[in-house]
Amino acid sequence: MKNRRAMGGMPILRQPRPRKTVLIGSKKIGSGPTRIICVVGGKSALKDALTAKRQGADILEARVDLWDNPGQAKTDLRELRKMKILPIIATVRRVQEGGFWPENEEIDRKNFLGEIIDEELADCIDIELNATKIRTAILQLCKRNEIATIVSYHDFVGTPSSSQLSKIIDRINRTGADIIKVAVMANSREDVHQVIRLTEKYAKKLRPMVMISMGELGRPTRVMAGLFGSSMTYGYCSAQPMAPGQVPVTELKKALQMSPNNISGQVRFSDLAAVL
Repeated sequence: MKNRRAMGGMPILRQPRPRKTVLIGSKKIGSGPTRIICVVGGKSALKDALTAKRQGADILEARVDLWDNPGQAKTDLRELRKMKILPIIATVRRVQEGGFWPENEEIDRKNFLGEIIDEELADCIDIELNATKIRTAILQLCKRNEIATIVSYHDFVGTPSSSQLSKIIDRINRTGADIIKVAVMANSREDVHQVIRLTEKYAKKLRPMVMISMGELGRPTRVMAGLFGSSMTYGYCSAQPMAPGQVPVTELKKALQMSPNNISGQVRFSDLAAVL
């Protein structure tokens, strides 16, 4: 791993450059700054979206499964579009991968995502790798409508082996999605090391990636995402994080300025030192 030394001998990693760039709305993904995604959803979505912009987020992820009903979600998505606050990633996350959409309602989920795409209520759609019943159809519909796509994989229990993760990344890459996202639970520092190593390896030669170690141990992969090769990082501006180990947008903004003096509160520069 090539690095140079910053204050106190702390390594600063050079950000690998993905070969491909993608636009989510007006925001370029894969070159330039690491983009901060703020997750919003439910009753506070409109208020949180305004807060996200004020705090420095680049893009919103509208978690449709967090609303009480799809109809209200669509109403609020229309309002977000009218307000033109930030570009929108629309996600309808199913229970199996940390969301609230019922597992036995895949056809309804496909139809609902189709409506979002047809009405141009989002600039990007996130669909899971394991959503085999609807994934291909959603990707094709997005392509026809020139909407960016993320294919994602989540494991809230642990971190698969390096070879297993490599296969998962390859499977996502072969779907033709614009962005690869993998989020796995860190149960040890070695789990975090493994995610970082694979991020650096694949970010140099594949499309833009987001690689996350979830949980407290995995905080460095969120805080210093761009240094390891991730093109985006996810945070929150509501009362509670939306995923284990997620960091507030305000703290991500400070951390991504790349200065030890700017990292405070819930983000600690020692988070990075702990895994190097």
